[in-house]
Amino acid sequence: MATPAISEAPSFSVWVLERLRAGRFRPRAWVGLLAESWAQARATARAQLALAREAHVFAAGLSAATGAALTVTATRHGGRAAARTALPLLLATASQATDIWAHLGLHRRGNARPYQYHPTLGPANMLTTMRGWVASWALARLLAGTPLDDAELALAFALLFITDTSDGPVARRTDLASPLGRYLDAEADIFAGLALTLTQIRRGQVPAWFLVAFALRWGAPLALGFGRTFAEADPVALAGSTVARTSGTLQALMSIAGLAGSWRAGQPDALIWRRTRDGLALAASALLLAAMGGHLRRLVR
Repeated sequence: MATPAISEAPSFSVWVLERLRAGRFRPRAWVGLLAESWAQARATARAQLALAREAHVFAAGLSAATGAALTVTATRHGGRAAARTALPLLLATASQATDIWAHLGLHRRGNARPYQYHPTLGPANMLTTMRGWVASWALARLLAGTPLDDAELALAFALLFITDTSDGPVARRTDLASPLGRYLDAEADIFAGLALTLTQIRRGQVPAWFLVAFALRWGAPLALGFGRTFAEADPVALAGSTVARTSGTLQALMSIAGLAGSWRAGQPDALIWRRTRDGLALAASALLLAAMGGHLRRLVR
């Protein structure tokens, strides 16, 4: 969220951060942060009833996807696997729905005040929300000890590709781009990348050392960004870059090569797919670390 001009009253996020600093980040200050944030979210939902109703529709859609996923899990992997998946997936789905509802105040046109809110959440945010749910599905299955199989991974990749390449253009075409969409998009990208990387490492489709590059790429800038945000009461945004987008493309190609190698296991071309995957992993890791360095340089200026 951008910092408002000096002539304006501070935004809610800046005001909360300043309260935290004044309270020296003690537990009581954090409790106050949660209480103030929740009260602000409720006030926004009461003032924007149409958006709040749509948030409930999104929650119903996520619930339907969760029910379908558990049904498929029971059919393909047995009732015990579905039962172990149910609790983490339900908790993740509820958390995602609450996250959308709590951040409805971000679904506005720019930062000029008084804020002008969009009349509808729109299809772009639904696409982004679905990408975030795929991450929840994959992580829940990992926690249940039944990682996504090859067919399910192929479906997950297809959903991620469709939603990631279409949500931005749809938001611009419908004139519904907002800070909420950017927030949900970044969140979905991180968790989806993490969930699928962990799944493929567990299944031997991606080298385990790749997780180090992935963790550094996102962990270091986020840690520094959060540190600056709380220390200076000035929210920090992590902008994208060509290097970051290229690293994401190479990571996707690496994942596809790993999946193809799993399908072709025991075939003459299996070694080719494995070497292709490892080469892409090295290239993606180099660019991930380069993207991390670029973010860190911008944050320390």
